[in-house]
Amino acid sequence: MAALGSSSGLGGRYFCLTFDDGFRNWITNAVPVLKELGIAAAFFFPTKYVGLDVDADWEQIAPFYQHSYSTYGRFFEFVTWEDCRRIAAAGFTVGSHTHSHVRLSQLPPSEAEEELTLSKQIIEKELGVPCRHFCCPWGQPGKDFDPATHPELARRLGYVSFLTTQEGANYSGQSPFHIRRNDVAPGQGPLLFRYRLLHSQRCLLRGHRELEDHKI
Repeated sequence: MAALGSSSGLGGRYFCLTFDDGFRNWITNAVPVLKELGIAAAFFFPTKYVGLDVDADWEQIAPFYQHSYSTYGRFFEFVTWEDCRRIAAAGFTVGSHTHSHVRLSQLPPSEAEEELTLSKQIIEKELGVPCRHFCCPWGQPGKDFDPATHPELARRLGYVSFLTTQEGANYSGQSPFHIRRNDVAPGQGPLLFRYRLLHSQRCLLRGHRELEDHKI
């Protein structure tokens, strides 16, 4: 956020780690490694699903997965509020991924506002820390959210960032309400990850060229 807000940047290249969806392997797999290496990260979760059990609460969970139970079984489990408190207490950033993990583009304005408001309130009540960052489910502009209205809605409700899944790099002076990210999904492997990083760097260089052309 400091780099985005600075016209001269912070010097050097940086990356930020973010985790979406509220799966329990955050606390079992990711957090121990991040703490050991001293790496910061941000965790975004849909508050409706925190503490739900895949077996006992499948009817409530089914809309999240959008596939049958047999497709997943217990492959994914959700964090509990105690897990979330441990993550926040360890110094990691926690943020909203809406309440119900819905596409904002499919909601009327009042329901979209409720998703952002309710999740923020629940996180702040349960964890006792400010919820300042919002990560849009699915996150593709024009498809999953309206870039003309939903980032502004987040700003108005007290968020200071709006994360998307549009690929590419972020550079100084860019709006914190359209943060680009490159996803890393299971099974992609290191070669594809390196390609995505290279793609981000090309986007960064192209962005600087566009800025220079605009100045000329």
